[in-house]
Amino acid sequence: MPYTVELRWTPPNPAELSEKDRASGTYRAYLPDELAITLPELGAKAQHAAEEAAVVLARLDERISASGSTYLNHLLIRSESISSS
Repeated sequence: MPYTVELRWTPPNPAELSEKDRASGTYRAYLPDELAITLPELGAKAQHAAEEAAVVLARLDERISASGSTYLNHLLIRSESISSS
């Protein structure tokens, strides 16, 4: 079960910080549950849907490679750059 703890923060090198940032203090840290070591099992319906999606993506990849189109690459790079900025 996740929980919070109260911790104290002290700046590691206060000489390089402004007077305001040199102040130490307490804060509450959130500690989530540990991540599972194994992935959850998918039901038959979800497994089938994932396999169908993989086949469709493989076909799309083949079609794009055959046509020499760089449109999808451009679109993916552009959407990634927008998302990360």
